[in-house]
Amino acid sequence: MTHTSESPVQTGQAQINAPYDKSNWVALSANYEHAAAIDANGYVWAWGKNDKGQLGLGPGKADRYTAPQRVGTIKAVSVATGTFHTLIVDDQNQLWGAGMSAVGALGNQGMTAPLWNLTLLGGFTRMGDILEVHSKRDIAVARTSRGMWIAWGDNTRGGVGVDSNDDYITTPGVLFGVGNTVVQVSVGIDVGAAVTSTGDLWVWGDNSSGQVSAVAPAFIGSKAIDVTKATTKAGQWAKVAAGQTHLLGLTKSNTLWAWGRGNAGQLGLGEGMNPASSTPMAVEVLPYSGVKSYVSIEASKDCSGVITESDDGTRSLYLWGNNGYGQVTSDSDSYSYGWVPDQPIGSTDLPTWFALQLGDGFTTALA
Repeated sequence: MTHTSESPVQTGQAQINAPYDKSNWVALSANYEHAAAIDANGYVWAWGKNDKGQLGLGPGKADRYTAPQRVGTIKAVSVATGTFHTLIVDDQNQLWGAGMSAVGALGNQGMTAPLWNLTLLGGFTRMGDILEVHSKRDIAVARTSRGMWIAWGDNTRGGVGVDSNDDYITTPGVLFGVGNTVVQVSVGIDVGAAVTSTGDLWVWGDNSSGQVSAVAPAFIGSKAIDVTKATTKAGQWAKVAAGQTHLLGLTKSNTLWAWGRGNAGQLGLGEGMNPASSTPMAVEVLPYSGVKSYVSIEASKDCSGVITESDDGTRSLYLWGNNGYGQVTSDSDSYSYGWVPDQPIGSTDLPTWFALQLGDGFTTALA
């Protein structure tokens, strides 16, 4: 199916580049080298690299922005960023995109030339209106009004999870069908995972570091092209985060587990504890006592992070993994790798953290 624009192009132009309100954010997405956020009025703002039009500001714009720029005039309910693209769900539950993806993260559009303008993507609502969208690098997933989860993009390692051997999925396929009990999906780089309301965990995609087989020991293979049910700690899972070679999973007992590869410390198991390819292991140092809930758990290529909420309502930010650019401690001179969770410099002064996203060499969070 060819995805064509179904309405006039929306563009971000000078007349809407009003100053942004630093205390007005409600949602956040960051990936690779750019980020986007939704403000309380529903408007999307984006910043970072724009060399492929990924900020959706229109042609002839700068190739990077260090301050948020307003994206179009649409009101948004969900935003997701990838390698060179941005996806936005508007308040009419339609999917918009900008940027470029040679492997299908924007459907059949933007594969050979950038979408400089924010563009309405056709063909994405045939399985229901889009309610939310998530993306990492060149894979995307969305939840529809029919209760389905659909996925598309780079499938070279099975990361789309729709039981297809095609390298690129440009027409959305069904990840979880009507009647499923999935409450959360996390898409990573070539790997994905989902948690159901009954505590079951599903994983798919690259298995080169045991991302799948560590929790589904019966699985044998280098990649899982279809969703695979985990048997380890069955019925105990509450949240999940997919990175690239590693995953994080939170159980209902409020214990955080990690598995896969940990060469940069992204597992949080301590120095020298690089792999956990055969079974999940508990992340060290986190203050499990007195923690009421985990507001957010996130994983990227070689970093991990969480936001916890204590019994008294205070929230804390913890990060670990590659610190080459200061993305863990906000100081690259402190150490190269964070082998266990640490609190970034100055983060304890803000007790209201509510959103966390990990890019490629940078961290963004809202408080």
